[in-house]
Amino acid sequence: MKKVYAVFENDRVLKVIFPVFLVVYLFFDAILIYLSPWQVNNNDKYKELFSSFLANGYYDSVSNGTSILYNVALAFMYRFTQSVDGAFFTVNLLSDFALLVSGTVFCYKIGGKNKYFYVILSCYLLKVLTIKSYFRASNDSFLGVFISILLYFLIYKIYDSRKKYTTFAIAGLLLSICLAIRVTAFLLFPLVVIAFLYWIKNSEIDRIIRIKLLAVFAFTAVVFTVAFHFPSLATHQKLSYESKEPDMTVNWMQRNYMGLKKIENGQEPMHRDAIWNKTPFEDVRDYVHANGEESLPNSFTKVIARDPVLLFKMTVYNIVSSLGEFLRFWVFLLLLPLISWFRGRLFTRENLPMVLFAVYLVALSTVCFSFIEFRWFIGYEVLIPVSILLILNNLRYFPDFSKANIIIAASLGILMLINLKTILSKIALLHS
Repeated sequence: MKKVYAVFENDRVLKVIFPVFLVVYLFFDAILIYLSPWQVNNNDKYKELFSSFLANGYYDSVSNGTSILYNVALAFMYRFTQSVDGAFFTVNLLSDFALLVSGTVFCYKIGGKNKYFYVILSCYLLKVLTIKSYFRASNDSFLGVFISILLYFLIYKIYDSRKKYTTFAIAGLLLSICLAIRVTAFLLFPLVVIAFLYWIKNSEIDRIIRIKLLAVFAFTAVVFTVAFHFPSLATHQKLSYESKEPDMTVNWMQRNYMGLKKIENGQEPMHRDAIWNKTPFEDVRDYVHANGEESLPNSFTKVIARDPVLLFKMTVYNIVSSLGEFLRFWVFLLLLPLISWFRGRLFTRENLPMVLFAVYLVALSTVCFSFIEFRWFIGYEVLIPVSILLILNNLRYFPDFSKANIIIAASLGILMLINLKTILSKIALLHS
């Protein structure tokens, strides 16, 4: 064990082996991207939504429900590409790049002087580079850019003593931008509230000034949200979001419930195909027609009232499966924030990022009532490296700092082993 301990304590894994692994991984990834067919898949019918936006214009499209600012960005890029696929590819490629830049800046501001900064940043960059949203017609990465910047303001910028009112106004604007892209941005609200509670707890600003700053944030968020959604608010008195329902007779909640009940009853294995492939909307319509409108719950509140046990099971399953995905990229590094939780006070700034991530994970795992999709974490993922860097900045959790070195080296070693299969599969594809 002493020899194993000495291997992981040595900086060679950090300084040599992992950078080489990262270069090899990205090299084969880049070749496969170059050789792959350059086409944009149509996720959730976003291409049709954008074509409608081009045909009907801003006011009518917003009135009928759409991804407002995403389509605005696509329309701007369409002027240069004159191609729907080209617009999606370019906007999403730029979004992925913006995620890399915003995450790098965020991490640098938090732990740029930390000896482990480039190692932690490399893990984040590796995770972002696997997104490849430029091959999908979807607004996940576009939304993720503004989420990551908003989190940067909530965790770092609002503690800056300079230009306070401007900072809070920009944060309010960022929240309104997120709300003008996708309805899932409402999951930001508990995170915003928690972040401000931490700010109140850890800042020394006068109470009156705090109230004024929060008022600036709220006023800016409300004003710009109303401005972005005005056509829909004026016409239908509600915010503008695209509908992904096939028609007015059944919805996704009913389809999810029907598919999940098949799994619970042993008719289908525990897999998303039980919903996507084995429970088409036609079957849902036939079931509701034969058994009545109340036979399948059509809203989240009705799911809670009818089958809280199934909801709890899916929530736990989604949390566990999500943690499994993040362990693939962070391994034991995820333990560092937990050490902070158990050895320090929970309401400290260094604990805030992982608290926000945990709240989002639980909230998303609960309300989606389906198999979670990891693209829904885009933008929020930056909270993990930020949290790790904040912990590593504080030496009191590791009196013998070599223990942190061992955790990091062991994590990188396991990360390379986990992803070695991916590299081998990429090589196999190149030979086929």
